[in-house]
Amino acid sequence: MFRPPAGAGGERGTVTRWLRPIARHPIPVLLAVGVLTALALLGLVDPRSGALRLAVNPAVDSLLPSSGPDLALYERARLQFGSDDTIVIALGVQDVFTPEVLSAVVRMTERMAAVDGVYNVLSLSSALNVRSVDGDVEVAPFVDEVPSDAEALARLRREALANPIYAGTLVSRDARTTALLVQLERLGGREVVARGIDTEIAGIAQAEAGDAEVWISGSPHVETVISRTILRDLSIVLPAVVGILAVVLFVAFRTARAVCLPLATIGIAEVWTLGTLGWLGRELNLVATIVPPLILTIGFSYAMHVVAEYYAWLGRSAPDASGAPRPLVEGVLGEVGVPVLVTGLTTAAGFLALGVSPILAIREFGWFSVLGVLYTVAAALTFTPAVLALLPRPARLPARAEGARLQRLAERLGDFATRRRTLVISAGVVALAVALAGTTRIRVASHFVTNFPEHAPVRVAAEAINARLGGANEIQVLVESDVPDAFLEPANLRQLDALQEWLRAQPEVGEAISVVDYVKMLYRALQDDDPAFFVIPERKSLVTQLFFFGASPETARLVDARHQFVKVHVRARSTDSQQTGSLVARIEARLAELPQHLRGHVTGSLVLLDRSLDEVARGQWTSLLLAFGVIYLVLAVLFTSFRMGLRALFPNVLPIAVYFGTLGLTGVTLNPWTSLVGCLALGIAVDDTIHYFARFNSDAKRLADERSATLSALRGLIRPVTFTSVGLCAGFLVLWTSELRSQAEFGVLAAFTLGVAWLTDVTLTPALCAGSRIVTLWDLLTLDLGPEPQRSIPLFAGLSQRQARVFALMSDIRTVPAGATLFREGDKGRTLYVILDGTLRSSLQRGSGRIELATMTRGDSFGEIGLFSENRTADVDALGDTRVIAFDPDDLERLRRRYPRIAAHVFLNLNRIQAERLVRTTRRVR
Repeated sequence: MFRPPAGAGGERGTVTRWLRPIARHPIPVLLAVGVLTALALLGLVDPRSGALRLAVNPAVDSLLPSSGPDLALYERARLQFGSDDTIVIALGVQDVFTPEVLSAVVRMTERMAAVDGVYNVLSLSSALNVRSVDGDVEVAPFVDEVPSDAEALARLRREALANPIYAGTLVSRDARTTALLVQLERLGGREVVARGIDTEIAGIAQAEAGDAEVWISGSPHVETVISRTILRDLSIVLPAVVGILAVVLFVAFRTARAVCLPLATIGIAEVWTLGTLGWLGRELNLVATIVPPLILTIGFSYAMHVVAEYYAWLGRSAPDASGAPRPLVEGVLGEVGVPVLVTGLTTAAGFLALGVSPILAIREFGWFSVLGVLYTVAAALTFTPAVLALLPRPARLPARAEGARLQRLAERLGDFATRRRTLVISAGVVALAVALAGTTRIRVASHFVTNFPEHAPVRVAAEAINARLGGANEIQVLVESDVPDAFLEPANLRQLDALQEWLRAQPEVGEAISVVDYVKMLYRALQDDDPAFFVIPERKSLVTQLFFFGASPETARLVDARHQFVKVHVRARSTDSQQTGSLVARIEARLAELPQHLRGHVTGSLVLLDRSLDEVARGQWTSLLLAFGVIYLVLAVLFTSFRMGLRALFPNVLPIAVYFGTLGLTGVTLNPWTSLVGCLALGIAVDDTIHYFARFNSDAKRLADERSATLSALRGLIRPVTFTSVGLCAGFLVLWTSELRSQAEFGVLAAFTLGVAWLTDVTLTPALCAGSRIVTLWDLLTLDLGPEPQRSIPLFAGLSQRQARVFALMSDIRTVPAGATLFREGDKGRTLYVILDGTLRSSLQRGSGRIELATMTRGDSFGEIGLFSENRTADVDALGDTRVIAFDPDDLERLRRRYPRIAAHVFLNLNRIQAERLVRTTRRVR
């Protein structure tokens, strides 16, 4: 018959009775898995066309707030003044004002304006020039027809470079660069990518530019390049992660089933997750594209623990004649079933905390990850054991040369953790303090073009446009009034003019344009282009006439029809959100100085993104605190003690603190991608802690020695914990190859944090466990103390059934076989015993005969004299198989510290038992 190793999985197997059918009936289980997988595939792929049902939305819109006053203001500005989604095309030439270059600009303008999704193209061939011609004011494009004579070209040069609106915006002041500003319709980022608008515009520019150097930038273009890069990275990362995990599995086990089975398990979990999203009609946003490789790595951890325990049981057990694997798989589920379930819950809790983020992309990432975690747990506890139950027992165990080295490492680590327990815990506390100090230096920022390497075309283009023209990024400064026709008043226009001059003086600002510039140009044109009249008129009536006369699409994009709401169009050279945030803060301070009847606001997609990052920072701490709270409650319930829950939480707090401290000390910014690492690492790192605590609990009860239990637990877990950590770290490090800085930082930091978590779990966790007795919820639910122990056992009088179980689990439960001797007269020992079931006899050997003192049954306690004097005064033998609770002064002291109320009842009951025994003895003497 199959013989399970002593003490392994016995009690926990009773907890997971509902998992036993998986091992006993594997074929129905696999059929159910197959049906679910087929349904998931139908949600993922359209069977008629073969097209993917699950869409990827690569737009950055999901990083913006989904509601609130900032978003409402932004939408109001877009509705009034048009979209701020502008693609900037810049041509670098020796001289802009040549027939060849101007002809190319005309052709490009016409072709780009015809592209589906383009609202307007502003260039030298379409921008309106206001000038005086023969005493009349002419409003016409700069280049209505391309001039061919030198005099006309020279005049065009003078007028364009003297124009306060377009000099530095459409043409550089050295006349060597010209720009086309392609304003898109109000489209979502996904539609821009789907239509390929920026690709078509780039194709037109390259085709018409001739020998000119072409640079393309602007938020829509940068966003689409980021989107395509992430999708390209994903197509590389997924197969790379699978390959790495296969290598790790092969190195760990050296068998085909140990490689193929975990990979098949995580593949099924991947299909279930993505198929469910397809059925629900959800999309993968920019952040949620990390979910597929994340499921691979997390599922690898769960499947690895099941397979590792399977081979561990093979090495400890003897097969029956047929080599039937099913009882063995039952034992494996009894050992790892509960830890995998609980780690799944804690991992899900870590991701669930992201579900409260104000950022839609992060919120969806959290929810999708929770779904993936639950599916990976389900696959690991159904598909994996069911297949193992059908496979014949392997003829040989996997080669484990490296296993011997890991075993030696485990013994050294366990010995160090127990001997230098105080030193290890102190080092953990010091590391936590240093890390917390580093968190004070964290910077919140997201990279735009600097997300790419210096040689990347999108970054080169943005830097060239920033250097030669006003900048590639747009910020909108809005000023409004409740007073009718407020911006027909010269005084209000002067306030706007002063604001513009202040904006132009800011180092990040290339240009600032408003309706004031049009008013000044119209006024100057009325005065035969006399520069002295490039000012705001003194009379409202004249301003009104200028607005009437000079009304155009350009002015409509800067002031509303009621002249109460105006926009200052700001071109900025900021390269990341921190620079943008600094500029916006200064602008808002300047707007606060406006007169009370004028109200100023700052908006734009960049501004919203910067404010979203502030929400990311605030939401990060909220999410982490929520995750810590949920995980702490789970641990406290699992270990039936708030103190033990806190102790189990500490090894998981430390890696997260080290991660944030590293951000502050290295200068890596907290952004939408790096903000995910904290909750991600917390959810994953707590897995190994729970596995260690559960194994330590089992071994401590089996070996009745906490130092031996520490060494045994580390020896049992060092292999799966180390190889899962290696697989997880290697999987995340694949992202280091990404062209995007944010993706690479995410991968490296996740791997680093999980490496710290491994180090913590093999040093700090054993040190915290050493000297502790752990009572788990599963023990409380399943420990058999017989009927009504609080009534049938005097030591438990006044306790609840749960409290009686806590006491029993803080002690040792031993089975004494029939005929065995528990101790003899004269032995040394301070252990006191309580009988749970069975019969014991106490007696003395005197002369040639034995004197029977008492026959003891359920509820009787004995050995109390040894508790105080260490000397045994009689022989105690088992008349039948007997279970006893054994405890000593150390157990009582632990009980007093951890559960003082239970200890108080036990001490009182011990005194009563001793007093009653003393009374009975005294009566016999009399």
